[in-house]
Amino acid sequence: MTTSLDEADTAPGGDLEAAARARGDLTPGTTVNDYEVVRLIGAGGCSMVYLARHRAQSRLVALKVLHRDLAAKSKMIERFVREVRVVNLLRHPSIVTIYDLGKLEDGRPFCVMEYLPGLTLDGVLRARGRFTPEEALTILEPVCSALQAAHEVGIVHRDIKPSNVAVFTERQQHVVKLLDFGIAKLTDPEMDTTGLTSAGRCIGTLTAMAPEQILGETVDARADIYSLGVLLFRMITGRPPFVSTSSVDLAFLHIEAPVPRPSSFAPAPPAVEAVVLKSMEKAPERRFSSAESFLAAFRAAVGKPAPNGQEQTRRPATAVGVCVEVSIDAAEEDFDDSMLEDLGRVLDASEEAAAREGFTIVLATSSVVLSARALSAEPGPQKEERRRALMSAAIHYHRLTARSGAHPRIRIAMYVHVDSAVVRGNGTPEVIGGAVAQMLGRCRRDGATGLYATEKALEGLSNLVGFSALPPSEPEPSHAELASRSKQPS
Repeated sequence: MTTSLDEADTAPGGDLEAAARARGDLTPGTTVNDYEVVRLIGAGGCSMVYLARHRAQSRLVALKVLHRDLAAKSKMIERFVREVRVVNLLRHPSIVTIYDLGKLEDGRPFCVMEYLPGLTLDGVLRARGRFTPEEALTILEPVCSALQAAHEVGIVHRDIKPSNVAVFTERQQHVVKLLDFGIAKLTDPEMDTTGLTSAGRCIGTLTAMAPEQILGETVDARADIYSLGVLLFRMITGRPPFVSTSSVDLAFLHIEAPVPRPSSFAPAPPAVEAVVLKSMEKAPERRFSSAESFLAAFRAAVGKPAPNGQEQTRRPATAVGVCVEVSIDAAEEDFDDSMLEDLGRVLDASEEAAAREGFTIVLATSSVVLSARALSAEPGPQKEERRRALMSAAIHYHRLTARSGAHPRIRIAMYVHVDSAVVRGNGTPEVIGGAVAQMLGRCRRDGATGLYATEKALEGLSNLVGFSALPPSEPEPSHAELASRSKQPS
């Protein structure tokens, strides 16, 4: 299946291995940081994707590596790194999770993401043919939910298509994940310094591209709505709305030609057909204004009401984040059972402590637990909430360091930070994304152990014992700087 976030696709095993040999890529048994390569599972024009296993936890992940011949191109490295950062602005069950970003010894960037053991929607369509509208709805509900989350923090996907939707079964549950934010547009200029999302460039997949995107005009969330319409058309008819072997002709059809009615190719109720046609209006202002409104209209057309407890509107907020990072002293290479058991106990205890204090788990990996809680908007209450959060963090840290059975090679660092967030719900809202979710990258000190807090967390507070103050975060390096660094000898 496709577990990469770009166009990497599966192919017969022999073809994949031949491609790997031709490109000089990783072989089974190769070690990349804490992971060991198991086998190649995907290959595309930009990257190779491997099944890998965490050496300590035995957890399976997908390891995506930029092709060697593209590593000399700064724009490709910028896109690769930027995609990881875009995805990490979001926390959503229907968006693939990226755990780590790093660099191979030869300078190529790689990222570690969750392994999705299934098919893409493209593979499902090729294998079984078109869907009924009811079946299509079960796929599009999580896709629309993921898109709505992205749009609300200023991210336009720009490449919604069947091969970028993963479909699989996990614990007897139907799971859908949205992939490939590699060409996503950040609508807030301050969030994007790469120049990769500017107007005047045609980026995307032509079979599903909105007219304004083809023309290189400025795009917003409504470009994704057009692509949702194309996706729905494909799902209920088994074919794209426009077909041509000429890219010029295909572009013209999207820009000028009337959208064919789905009922011309397969049975389609008028109400469902109306949703497709409205989504694919040539003028953005005539389309649905959001993924949420698209989904509401499609549900109504199918005759399925919104489920009870449907997720509430997201909104910006300020939140306090607490990140526990557990590392292993690398003085020795072997991992004994008692060490791994202790590592697991630290992570489990950190998740339990976060839940007790009303924090949302934003990120949980084999070495990190990052949780966050929204703060009051009023300065007075917010200050006291920060104080309580810092005191709770200090208590938890000292409990961890005093735990029984502590293994001498387990190292623990805890960071507390306050930053902007995206939340949903009332009462005690759930933190689902925003800058606070990126706090580990801003706070982490290599090889550190101890209890740390940023100036934002400590502002105006005194008599807090045990914290080492972190200086203000340096501006994150631009993608051009990262690209330049990646070319330097390791």
